[in-house]
Amino acid sequence: MLSIVHLDFKRNNNDVILNMVMRHFIFIKKAKNIENEMKYTVSHKNNTTTFSPCNVKARVLMVPFATNASLIEEVLELGENQHHAWGVKEMLEASIETTVMHRYNPALERFGQDWRVPCVKDYDLIYSNHNRLIRTPIQNISGINKTPIVSLVYAGEQLFMPKQHHGIMCMTPHAHTRFKSLPTVKACYTPWGLDPNSALHESFEPTGEHFISTGVTCRDFSVLLSAARSVDERLIIAARGQSFSESSSNVKVVDEMLSPWDIRELYKGAIAGLVILKRDDKKRMAVGWTNMLELMAVGLPIIKTRTGSLDDIVDLEKIGAGILIEPESHKALVDAMNFLRENPELRISMGQKGAQYVREHLTMQKFAQPLIDMVHTVSNVP
Repeated sequence: MLSIVHLDFKRNNNDVILNMVMRHFIFIKKAKNIENEMKYTVSHKNNTTTFSPCNVKARVLMVPFATNASLIEEVLELGENQHHAWGVKEMLEASIETTVMHRYNPALERFGQDWRVPCVKDYDLIYSNHNRLIRTPIQNISGINKTPIVSLVYAGEQLFMPKQHHGIMCMTPHAHTRFKSLPTVKACYTPWGLDPNSALHESFEPTGEHFISTGVTCRDFSVLLSAARSVDERLIIAARGQSFSESSSNVKVVDEMLSPWDIRELYKGAIAGLVILKRDDKKRMAVGWTNMLELMAVGLPIIKTRTGSLDDIVDLEKIGAGILIEPESHKALVDAMNFLRENPELRISMGQKGAQYVREHLTMQKFAQPLIDMVHTVSNVP
């Protein structure tokens, strides 16, 4: 676990993204393990936040996506949900100082997140945890900037000027297949993971009172609601901002944002987690991965549609952690729900296998190691 020894509170308030989300990451619980704390400092300057280890061996500039500097600072301080720091914790442990740019206008970010990148000559590497670098690769090809860049690609989304990258982190095998043949680019398969020591993701034996579906993006709510009409058990759909006019009496929709600890409480009472996605035969998306990680980590079996790019990361049936069903089939979902309801011992076994698999194969250290290796390569750190 990391510990802060200095905070510079002269903070620039230009972070405008995820402020609402931040309020839901103020945890009331702390990580249990406080041994082997590593000290680091936090400073704020010129629309950036810098996280510095005691002994700086290399420097990285991070252009964040699906997170921001404030959230990274919060989760590192509290020691929970640190996968939302997207490798900053692991880089600190490797003595790599990381400066995180503050985010600005969400509309402008659609056309690139690096238009306000500061002078990069003092950095060994520029890291984007998605595919939103536009200005930086243009400057690389023009010779204005020589700092190596690394981006993260989830599945089938486009990456601007991939040949101008030093490295490409591929979250799914599908993404890796797209870039592994580039001769001058280090493309590595590295799925996003969890902190195995997190109290938030400790496994438990669920009580089996309801089914649970969380998330909004590309979820097939029509199949979920149709299946709910054919089962007796309660179905809880945690989907912020969603409402359904024609749902059966056994469906409860939670449409407000929940904290991670609130979601954990819903998981505790579940029979299984449902990751029911819209059809994606071309593997364009990697949606639902956060839910799958959380469900496996806490020990819940999963019913998931066999579609998209996630099944290439982990085949739930192959590792014995869940059931895969065909997309757009409410009957297949009903059959799977009834099967797990009637087999409590199998549910426990599936949950245990999923929890073990996450801790052995899907950790943040494994995710961040290729990035750390690339930083060491370009900075000549042994």
